Amino acid sequence: MRKRAARQARRAPAKVALTFADVTVRFSREEWGMLSASQKEVYRDVTADNYASLVFLGLMTAKPLLLSRLEQGQEWYDEEPTETPWFPCVARKGSRPYPTPRPQETASEILKKSNRCPRRSSSPRLRGPSTPSECPLKHKRGYKCNYCGKTIGSRRNLFTHKKIHTGEKPYTCPTCGRRFNRSEHLIVHERTHTGEKPFQCKDCGKQFSQKANLRRHVMIHSGEKPFKCSECGRRFMEKVYLTRHEKLHTGDKPYQCNECGKSFIIKKVLRLHQKSHLGPYPCAECGKKFRTQVALKYHRSTHSGEKPFVCAECGKCHTTKAQLMYHQRSHLEDPLYQCSYCDKTFKQKTLLRSHQSIHSGERPHKCTECESSFRRKSALTKHLRTHTGERPFACPECEKRFTTKDSLQSHQQIHTGEKPFKCSYCEKSFRQNRMCQKHEQVHTAERPQCSQCGKRLRTQRELTTHLRVHTGEKPFQCPHCDKGYHRKNDLVKHMKNPCKE
Repeated sequence: MRKRAARQARRAPAKVALTFADVTVRFSREEWGMLSASQKEVYRDVTADNYASLVFLGLMTAKPLLLSRLEQGQEWYDEEPTETPWFPCVARKGSRPYPTPRPQETASEILKKSNRCPRRSSSPRLRGPSTPSECPLKHKRGYKCNYCGKTIGSRRNLFTHKKIHTGEKPYTCPTCGRRFNRSEHLIVHERTHTGEKPFQCKDCGKQFSQKANLRRHVMIHSGEKPFKCSECGRRFMEKVYLTRHEKLHTGDKPYQCNECGKSFIIKKVLRLHQKSHLGPYPCAECGKKFRTQVALKYHRSTHSGEKPFVCAECGKCHTTKAQLMYHQRSHLEDPLYQCSYCDKTFKQKTLLRSHQSIHSGERPHKCTECESSFRRKSALTKHLRTHTGERPFACPECEKRFTTKDSLQSHQQIHTGEKPFKCSYCEKSFRQNRMCQKHEQVHTAERPQCSQCGKRLRTQRELTTHLRVHTGEKPFQCPHCDKGYHRKNDLVKHMKNPCKE
């Protein structure tokens, strides 16, 4: 009996107590960085299940530091890489009817739980089959939002996406109190207070607060426009601009105003339009009314004289941030945009395009009612109002209507008595900058001269109109008859009376 018991004891395997380290995976800093958010989430769940099984078996009581840090959302990795295999076997076969720690799982099974394809994994340890037919994971499209039905690639991104619907903004800026729904948005926003611009262009040295802005800027130097329109062949630097452009061909206007039903191609234009339904916000000082509180805030600074935006280069103060940014371009040593016709340089691409149309004579925007053509679309829009009679800008004081916003603003100064443009030589002031410039020529005696007849005019604009007498050009034509005029005012007077056939 004793000999039989000794033989059975020698045959029986030695029982070794299972520890938490036996069922725990360790990563180096580099390996941990390769894991996606969903893979880290699976790792945390597996570790928690293994710990619960060990507690149930009575093999441990205290919660390990690893699990505590994972539950708090902290990063976890070993300082030195280990040779521990990825998810070692923790199975112990036996007849004991108790739950055991989770057995070894393959990389494909781990990634299947994270809803991630092993072929797309960035970690070499997790890469699976090279072909879709061999991939054990059915290629699902992610997680569906129960608010809008949109499908999101990962659980973490779905959680962030839902904050758009709930309005939750848990991240607050300590400087200005502005709130954000994502921590990375807060980090970028804080750079507006600190002035930090960590991303620098290697070609011109210009710095940016966001990497995406640097990428866009680099394309200016390289001239790269990778996105091409299949309809007209026009190229764009970004896909969002191509998508916006393609709507011009399809006629798609997905953004509709809830107030008046008007539709727009671009969401930003819709937001600007919606402001027309707001307000009015009157100024307490002069009674002038504005459609938005932001416009009212900027207007108040004209009364107080406050100019909070200071140029770091020369110390010049500005009323708005937009004015400061425009001014800062004057300090650039090397203008970015050069005209290929006359080598003139510009600090803005829009100014270069406008200038180049002078050389080419190109007037791509043509009026459908008459034969007039224009270099800019905005000029065509204003011109079309002479045919339609549309006057969309109304004065809130006397209800007089105008075709352009500039004309309305100039008219409103009659009611307010405001004359912001002062002569540099005397104390006289004017409502319009054009009138001020014309007056200053009285002091300087500067009068442009006609090259044909030698006549001197008060302004360059008058000289341009005068030259049409010599060239015979009559750009302002009546749409109802064949009459043409040198000056726009003459056409307006003509159109007020019925045309004589």
